[in-house]
Amino acid sequence: HAPGNGNHGNSCLFTSFHISCFVSYINNIGSYTGKSLFGKDKVFARLFRQRGLSPADVVYIGDETRDVEACKKTGIPMIAVTWGMNNKTILASMKPEGIADSPDDLPGLISRIVSV
Repeated sequence: HAPGNGNHGNSCLFTSFHISCFVSYINNIGSYTGKSLFGKDKVFARLFRQRGLSPADVVYIGDETRDVEACKKTGIPMIAVTWGMNNKTILASMKPEGIADSPDDLPGLISRIVSV
């Protein structure tokens, strides 16, 4: 999930971490599933089956409490970003694996999660 403003359907490659990731309409889950915005955990499970992934292969970056909830349900490590939908206090209360106050925080947080 790449929070914010129209990043639907993009792909990215974190070459310094040898992590490939893709954005697949997760932040517009209705477009991806044809269902409501709730149930991201089910979308993740289906995506894992389709791509042959496990939660250990993924670091999710999101800006909503629903993101944290879905990641906790599926065991995906999650970094909450504070420049999106929900504020830092609310996101921190849900105990994601990391909290980023700026995009510059992401590489260090991803590195810490991936190296665990």
